Amino acid sequence: WVIFAAGLVGIAAAWSLSTLLPPLVAQATAPAERGRTLGFIHLFWNLAMILGALLGGQLFSRSASLPFVAAIATNVIVWLLLFLFVRAV
Repeated sequence: WVIFAAGLVGIAAAWSLSTLLPPLVAQATAPAERGRTLGFIHLFWNLAMILGALLGGQLFSRSASLPFVAAIATNVIVWLLLFLFVRAV
């Protein structure tokens, strides 16, 4: 049941992110750039879904804990980059 619950939480998080991105882009970009920006966001979102599944499978074939270690490392890097380069609005 834990795997089922974790899957539901992951699906809910992905769904909420995909519905929140267009309003955030509309607020943060100029009207002339919105379509292009949304296109890039969806492009990279889909690439991350595909490549993340492939990479996770490869890491899992080496060790069951390796995908989680990679996810933690990636999140730490992203948080550091956000802290360094994104200013509050």
